[in-house]
Amino acid sequence: MRSPKRRHDWLLGRWTAKHLVQRFLLATTHQTAPLATIEIKNEDDGSPFVELHAAIGIPGDGSNGSNRSNGSNGSNGSNGSNGSNGSNGSSGRLPVCLTISHCEEWALCAVIALDSRQATSGPAASAGQAPPAIGVDIERVRPRDWNFVETFFTEAEIRQVQTAPPAWRDTLITAIWSAKEAALKVVKLGLTVDTRRVDCVCNLDRAPDDDWLPLQVTYHPATAAAAEIMPGWWTTRDGFVLTLAFSQNMA
Repeated sequence: MRSPKRRHDWLLGRWTAKHLVQRFLLATTHQTAPLATIEIKNEDDGSPFVELHAAIGIPGDGSNGSNRSNGSNGSNGSNGSNGSNGSNGSSGRLPVCLTISHCEEWALCAVIALDSRQATSGPAASAGQAPPAIGVDIERVRPRDWNFVETFFTEAEIRQVQTAPPAWRDTLITAIWSAKEAALKVVKLGLTVDTRRVDCVCNLDRAPDDDWLPLQVTYHPATAAAAEIMPGWWTTRDGFVLTLAFSQNMA
């Protein structure tokens, strides 16, 4: 990475993700994995996965443990996790789904436990039902030109923005855009598809400051495949919007 900013963002995301996985493992195995033994890698599609180079009990008996974290320069993080203690004391690919996002000096990550059989990528994993998946995104709230909304938002999303209280429009526009990015991580496509195939409804019945509000995303594939509905949550923190979306088989 030749760009200092890209290198900084990449390192920030990795640093936050490694600490999150470390805390997740402590909660699920009651053992501390040194950060140097936690490696974040990428699939061919760019989505991250975790390899552990330490002989500790790895969770993977099918229970669903979840963990959410956000950090700024290593100083701010939150964690909620539950799961069971795996009995296999071996290293290797962790049966988890990890998602990472970063913006300016902030990184947002989330991780959930998978059944060890679900953690394998490739055709073997896609032969049956796709494993549970999550996606997160973090964006700075800022004014955006109306042309941005008309270009990238669906008609339903445009109506949401038009009917929102004026004081919350910039926040809602940012939240809808962020939810699109989070949802496209769930389906492992990123911004390779027309964002108008992703329709987001962000609840705004009260101020989202420091409180998670529900959202729902509907992804309409270009093929004849059925639409995929993804529940999720969104909030605002210190001028940023944070979004989390997850596959329906997690709901």
